[in-house]
Amino acid sequence: MSRHDRVLLTIGNNAYPSCGEECRWPLKGAVNDSHGFRDHCWDEWLVFSAQDLSDADHFYHWAQQASNSIMATTTVVCFQYSGHCRDQDGQAWLIPCSQCCYCTQGKKEEDHANLQTILEHLCKNISRGTKVIVLIDGCRVEEGQQQHDPIRHEGVLRNKQILLVYACRRGAMAREYTNTDGSVNGLFSLALLKCMQSCDTLPTLLDKAKETMRNLDRLVGAQNPSIPQNDFQGYSTTPNFFKADVHAYRRMNLYSIVCEFILCLAVAGMCLQNVAGSIKDDLEALQTSMGSIEMNLADSILNKAKNERQHFENRYEETQKKLEEAKKRISSLTSEKRECENLTTQLKINLESLSESSAEYSKVKKQLDEAETKIIDLTQQIRDTTDERDQLNSSSTFFKQELEKARERLKKASLEHATLQKQNLGQHRSMREMNLTLQILTKNVERLNKQTLDHALCEETKADMQRELDQGQQKLQELQEALNQQKGDVEQYDWSMCKRLSRWCERWMST
Repeated sequence: MSRHDRVLLTIGNNAYPSCGEECRWPLKGAVNDSHGFRDHCWDEWLVFSAQDLSDADHFYHWAQQASNSIMATTTVVCFQYSGHCRDQDGQAWLIPCSQCCYCTQGKKEEDHANLQTILEHLCKNISRGTKVIVLIDGCRVEEGQQQHDPIRHEGVLRNKQILLVYACRRGAMAREYTNTDGSVNGLFSLALLKCMQSCDTLPTLLDKAKETMRNLDRLVGAQNPSIPQNDFQGYSTTPNFFKADVHAYRRMNLYSIVCEFILCLAVAGMCLQNVAGSIKDDLEALQTSMGSIEMNLADSILNKAKNERQHFENRYEETQKKLEEAKKRISSLTSEKRECENLTTQLKINLESLSESSAEYSKVKKQLDEAETKIIDLTQQIRDTTDERDQLNSSSTFFKQELEKARERLKKASLEHATLQKQNLGQHRSMREMNLTLQILTKNVERLNKQTLDHALCEETKADMQRELDQGQQKLQELQEALNQQKGDVEQYDWSMCKRLSRWCERWMST
């Protein structure tokens, strides 16, 4: 059978809070029961295992998860629960670990998980011929006066074949049993696990489980499994679905190892693909960031070159204006000095023709002194203006040289900016093309991975199985080498797969 032909949902609740002296029966073996069913059914069933659920919604969530994996070819679905539970007004309630069974007074019904609702979620996708087995290892202390009818066949459960088996009869307590190695199990679950492989039918399994319970602990021999109602067609001849096919297991063991290796390598490939995709995204983000930084730097250099050019142009123009003004002042002062010199010459001629004792002589002498003083002042002004003109000439030459340099820097920065912008456009175009190519490759890889997984999970013919057995040792060695190469990258992603594979390898070697 395929693993999807049989689906098991097993839940064990141990971690109930202590409620003081009233809590006389704390549970220790419920999780061990769940693990026992999980380990027994792992090879031939699709197993969903959960422990210490603290909320009623968690029960419904796990039932929905198991239901999503049920296919049209599924022949049997089993729900196994170990933990505190109670019956009230014809309803069975499973108690989450957030509460204790002795603290149920005053609690709302929504605080507990309803068995009817769990089965409705679990059986939503099963076909009409699928058989449902419900194993409840918990107490049945009833509250209320209604007749106990834990499963109502209505809605989703209409016309479904459901076998409900309790660990004890109505109103009784379910007990735990301490093994010789100190481990603890529920008495009912332990008896079932001991008898599962030796019985061919379900009625035989339950009868032998009762006998085993009496042999395990004669002091609690009054605890007997109970079947409140039987909806199985042909219950007396229903096979024991929990009995493992040892010969089929030996035939399938090597093929399962090969398939698990393929699955492991596929998972490793997908993990490495995810890592590569993450690194690629980081690299693209870094490249984008670097491109942005380069563009910002190029923009800054270009703007700085433009500002320098504008600055030197302004200074050069300003210097040229001052130089023209200085030249005009020199020309004006020179003309004025020339006029003063002509006036001085004329005054000297006039002064020679006059007598020193005359009044006119004193007047002309005064005018001559003023003219000579003015000539001296004009000469000094011309000298100062000439120095200023020479300095402006030097500044103008300097600013002109710097302006030429700034123009060269601006031209170079413009070329670099244009080149970088063109490169960025090309990189963006290349990145878009690479993204399109990567999407195509990703789709191809996903398709190949799906084909690999489908190939690993599909049933092989007898001839293919024989060929796999003949070539198994060689493939096992090759795949082991490949797995060792991938191990360093796979460790942080799927250790559980590697542990399960190791366990199967040891079992195969022992068989």
